[in-house]
Amino acid sequence: MSSHALLLVVALFWITVAVAVGIHASSRGRSGFVWGLVTFLLGIVGVVVYLLALLIIDDPPHEDDGDDDSERFRRCPACATDHDGEPNYCAECGEPLDADDDVVAARILRSGSRGYCSNCKLQVALDADGCSDCGAVF
Repeated sequence: MSSHALLLVVALFWITVAVAVGIHASSRGRSGFVWGLVTFLLGIVGVVVYLLALLIIDDPPHEDDGDDDSERFRRCPACATDHDGEPNYCAECGEPLDADDDVVAARILRSGSRGYCSNCKLQVALDADGCSDCGAVF
């Protein structure tokens, strides 16, 4: 086999590997083009970097890491005014309030192009206003 043919086979192999990494990265919510390019340019080092990134960066938040940063407040069902503490009546409209009107304030935890509710760790859209599972508002 001539050196040109060998070079062509190696180039086709790395293009195939780079495309496979790009497709996999895209399916995991990463930039397939960037990871494919990195893999093609760096060769086996690019594949290793991608695999390490999968292990280190791409983990979704753990179920219970003891770091609950959500807080509760009361929201008036009549006028949607938010109240700190546990008032019995709305300061805006006078509507009676009770524990049923308590709302959890949470935030969206980002992992790549995915979002997770900081209260219950359910996957949510990055532009969601609230969690469909636990009812937390973002």
